[in-house]
Amino acid sequence: MLSIRTLLLLCVTSATSLAYPGKSHRAFDDLVVRTNLFSVQGIQWPNSTDVRFFGGIPYAEPPVGSARFQPPITKKPVVETIDASWFGPSCIQYNSGAATVYSQNLTGFLLSPGQQQSEDCLTLNVWAPRGRQAYSAESTGLLPVMIWIHGGGFTSGGAAKCDRRSVELFGSASATGHQCNGISLGESQHSYPIDAIVWTAVSGPLTGGFHTTAAADHFSYRLNIFGYPNAAALEGGNLNPGLLDQRKAVEWVYQNIHAFGGDAEQMVLFGQSAGAQAVDKYAYAWAFDPLVKGFIPQSGSAADSSSTDSQHTNFTHVASQVGCTANSKDEELACMQKANATAIIEVYNKYNASLNGGNSLSFAPSPDNITSFGNYTDRRARGLCARLPTLVTQTNNEGASLVAFDPAGPNQTAVDAFTLLRMTCPQSQSALARADYDVPVWRTRYFGEWPNVNPYSWLGAYHSSDLPMVFATSELLGPNTPAEAATSQYMQDAWGAFARDPVNGLVEYGWPKYDPNADTLIKLGFENHTAAVFGPGDEYDSGCPQ
Repeated sequence: MLSIRTLLLLCVTSATSLAYPGKSHRAFDDLVVRTNLFSVQGIQWPNSTDVRFFGGIPYAEPPVGSARFQPPITKKPVVETIDASWFGPSCIQYNSGAATVYSQNLTGFLLSPGQQQSEDCLTLNVWAPRGRQAYSAESTGLLPVMIWIHGGGFTSGGAAKCDRRSVELFGSASATGHQCNGISLGESQHSYPIDAIVWTAVSGPLTGGFHTTAAADHFSYRLNIFGYPNAAALEGGNLNPGLLDQRKAVEWVYQNIHAFGGDAEQMVLFGQSAGAQAVDKYAYAWAFDPLVKGFIPQSGSAADSSSTDSQHTNFTHVASQVGCTANSKDEELACMQKANATAIIEVYNKYNASLNGGNSLSFAPSPDNITSFGNYTDRRARGLCARLPTLVTQTNNEGASLVAFDPAGPNQTAVDAFTLLRMTCPQSQSALARADYDVPVWRTRYFGEWPNVNPYSWLGAYHSSDLPMVFATSELLGPNTPAEAATSQYMQDAWGAFARDPVNGLVEYGWPKYDPNADTLIKLGFENHTAAVFGPGDEYDSGCPQ
């Protein structure tokens, strides 16, 4: 039986003849790209001559009506050329209205202002180079691909982190968001040579170490109850359509990225926070057919969190609030598939635990033994994940921006406990499990504290503070210090080295593979150093449960 990889590659091969019929005699327009399903009309990224952008590309059918709460449906061919001139809508978001450091001071990590929300949101975005680096009918080389999964606790977030007017006016992410920057791609030189990269991701393209490059692939995926319904009628299977969306997006990229100049056989999957959890879960869910060649989970792991609602009470509660009290679980699901989407999310947004016996209402990945598992400790011990190169990363003070917000500063004991138990220990276990099976793995810890991304001194290297370094967007709230700019460049070059060659790239960059008993912990932004400082592999693990 042919593997999914083989079948997809056959699709790619056959699609090439469709994309470039008679290519030696055909005029080439790199802003109109023919995939194996449809053509897309992109744009030159505003104020850039080197980057082309294709946004809002559908990778699945709209998950509405009877498709709500179900696995994504493969996108059907479209005759008309799709307008891919900007991002598509974000998936419907949960918003409790609670104040956080992000909502009050760090809005650059959130969706761009005025971003539309819709159930019809299964789209992705591609950044790729123009000019001499752009793929053309005459070229022979394909470029590495990076696929980004956004964070947001599986409740919020999306692929649109750029405000169009700001990008058009200012030509960069400086007036938009920390995960949006395609403007500089292809524009700078580096001390460490890296090949060009095509980026398809769930959030926004990288620059810096990717400047010689193309961009990436960002995609939106279903969130909260729409992505993780855990409904009784699903019978314990396919409980997480949001995670299945991610796989569908990766499959679409594998089938079609060649048309944008990307190499389907050289893709890396990376993400942050919930996106990092998703990256790690992906490695276990598709252990034997991953389609990608490496992983970068930033501040998150598969075992970090999971729904414990085994009785499906959360879904039933929401159903009861929108008039879907039913005699059977199947009737309940069918009614919820017809209910107004805004009414559904409003129940979630307005839920008050104190008025409901202190019971929380949450929707996150549930163990279904397909996309998410309840026994990651056992699976790690048996090596039941894709044994591919992995760069495991975290920040030094993760909990500062995640525990209860107080402008005067949070309870540091709570911050330390969160950082240790929710980030450091799972990251340690994840890295060690891979090292035990001789999988190339690297482990980093980010310490950077910079005036333009640290509105409070107590934040330190908070959760997500590494993103402006990787995405070259740290100037959102002010200019970089020289050390900050150099640190950002160094980190981008490292991520680029991994993307170019997941097995050897970081070794050539000078980073040691992870060993808890040697100086292999890679400290970034440590005490204002602009390059890596190496410490004991288990330097911060002493408080972890044995």
